[in-house]
Amino acid sequence: LLDYYFTFRDDPLRATNATLALHMADTVSWVLDAALRPPPPEFDSLLTLDATRVAFHFSATSNLDYRLQTRGALGAGSWSALQDFSSATTNRFIWVTNNVGGLQSRFYRLGVGP
Repeated sequence: LLDYYFTFRDDPLRATNATLALHMADTVSWVLDAALRPPPPEFDSLLTLDATRVAFHFSATSNLDYRLQTRGALGAGSWSALQDFSSATTNRFIWVTNNVGGLQSRFYRLGVGP
């Protein structure tokens, strides 16, 4: 937490209340940042298992939901949900295997939210 101190010459109680209010505001800001602005997800590794399958891994933070999406072209088309991962009470490592047989290209995107 950040500490803020104000001096009020005529009212020491007012100074205490102002400091407490700022500490509470910092705490609320930290909670909002943690819940509403989670760290961006990243793929940790990608493996080609054979000509038709790929596997990738990512680290999932506790209490956050993840959604894996895919599409056939990087700059065009809509993203389709491939798999959702519900939140858990602990951090975890997730491996996903996907069939890419018969596809010329496939792009993946990982989203995160509370």
